[in-house]
Amino acid sequence: MMHGGGQRSFVSDEVKNKKPKLWIIKRLAGYFKPYIWIVLAATLMLMIVSALQIVPPYLTKVAIDKYIATKNFTGIYKIAGIYLLVLILQLVIQYAEIMLTEYVGQRVMIDIRMKVFEHLENLSMTFFDKNPIGRLVTRVTNDVEALHELFTGGVVAIIGDFFTIIAIVIVMLKMSISLTVASFVLLPAFAIAAYIFSIKSHAAYLDVRKYVAESNANLQENLSGVKVVQAFAREDRNYKGYERINKNYVKASFRAITINTVFFPVVEALSSISIGLIIWYGGGKSIQGAVSAGTLVAFISYVKRFFDPIRDLGEKYNIVQNASASSFRIFKLLDTKMLIKDAPDKKQITPKIGQIEFKNVVFSYNKGETILKNISFKIERGEKVAFVGATGAGKTSIISIIPRLYDIDSGEILIDDIDIRKYDKKCLRAGIGMVLQEPFIFAGTVFDNIALWDKSITLDEVKRAAEIVNLAPFVERRRKGYYEEVGERGSNFSQGERQMIAFARVFIKNPPILIMDEATSSIDTQTEALIQDALLKIMEGRTSIIVAHRLSTIKNVNRIFVVHKGKIVEEGDHQSLLAKKGVYYKLYKLQYAD
Repeated sequence: MMHGGGQRSFVSDEVKNKKPKLWIIKRLAGYFKPYIWIVLAATLMLMIVSALQIVPPYLTKVAIDKYIATKNFTGIYKIAGIYLLVLILQLVIQYAEIMLTEYVGQRVMIDIRMKVFEHLENLSMTFFDKNPIGRLVTRVTNDVEALHELFTGGVVAIIGDFFTIIAIVIVMLKMSISLTVASFVLLPAFAIAAYIFSIKSHAAYLDVRKYVAESNANLQENLSGVKVVQAFAREDRNYKGYERINKNYVKASFRAITINTVFFPVVEALSSISIGLIIWYGGGKSIQGAVSAGTLVAFISYVKRFFDPIRDLGEKYNIVQNASASSFRIFKLLDTKMLIKDAPDKKQITPKIGQIEFKNVVFSYNKGETILKNISFKIERGEKVAFVGATGAGKTSIISIIPRLYDIDSGEILIDDIDIRKYDKKCLRAGIGMVLQEPFIFAGTVFDNIALWDKSITLDEVKRAAEIVNLAPFVERRRKGYYEEVGERGSNFSQGERQMIAFARVFIKNPPILIMDEATSSIDTQTEALIQDALLKIMEGRTSIIVAHRLSTIKNVNRIFVVHKGKIVEEGDHQSLLAKKGVYYKLYKLQYAD
């Protein structure tokens, strides 16, 4: 839900950094620190594999120059055996290195994902008012997965390629300096091509990530509101909107693919030309007797192996750039300030009495758009009160700031004579039971949704709660009873049943304070009577606050507060407020015009 017309202001997906920032690299390194010994072991294995990769061409040289030329079959068998042994050793070590690398990558991915999840769970409602859920899901899934791919398919592969290239250059220089120079004469041309590719590719992949996030956000919003979409026949319009986003995604992806398909042939061409130069120049040297035939064959193999990792550089560079943009977004999310903070001297106590007092409370969702204006009132222990008013008057805002879902701009809210900002947040909320206008039902069983996965709660306790709030008959007639699986968001339960599940949660929690935002959707008369009976039962012995949308439901509360344009303009019981013939009287007449 968005309040006060606020605009979504998530960290932009259009990350403007062209290279991985140093602070990003440092923060990423911190997540690998617990696994440093495994990383070092994997790196050592990479170095060994890189060294083993340059052995086969050298063995080929020795075989040609020393044994084939002299028709020494014993030597050839010996070289073949060593060749096979090197390949087996390389495969075994490479397997171990991949397993270690994958293990670290998976562990780091889980660590970052859980860190992001924990941070999101503790952010204020203001943050969620301004940010699409679909885009946040992208952060926790796609972006974190990109970091896993960075380590396993990007950084590790680049390190391995680096060791391989260094080893190849050293061996080539040792064999022939002149042939080495001839082999790398085209490297400047490659450097220019790689530089151009890096700039073009980075921009293209940033666009790809941006449109993935937009697509997820749009899809989540449309599926969540599918009833409204169908009711207002917006299928075609929404389809076109989603199609537009996906067309942008396809265009961005095609640009990235086009850049890759241009870069790869360029590298292939440079590799082939370099091999051609070796054959031309080295062949002449071989005819002159300055270079052996085995050396020439080995050089051709080394040049090919030298350009193989460079040929793959485009893909690896894309992984690094993609992960750089993803990590930037993840760390920006983790750096989002937690607006609702515990005080340094927070009180680790749960409210027990249930007395609530507002003192000159001012509140706004967005700066400059004041919703509540100097609100003051006091609710005594066990008192039952209701807030009524027109849509947008500020009723829901009042009940949202009591459990600190939002923080106030100024003034004080006291519970049991303690400022709510002095309580530990979890302790404060443990003393408050909330029944929302649209009760949220989680995936799981009826039992899970009432107990909320608290292992200390027994089935008997859940059954008793269900009986108290009149839910039991509805549950027990189902095939699996309390272990019946609940559909997504409780789709296989009626609005009234979902409301009673929420009541059962509160009954089991047994808080001293009950806050209920009355459902606006219509419920049949029989279910409405059951809900009203359940409400009376769970309000018993508790300080109870109801945001009422139907005035008929609150005639028997102790006091009614009338909220109008962010202020409490009237206060009293049902009859006294009607007698005043003020705002409440007008609201009542509107609902009961007959």
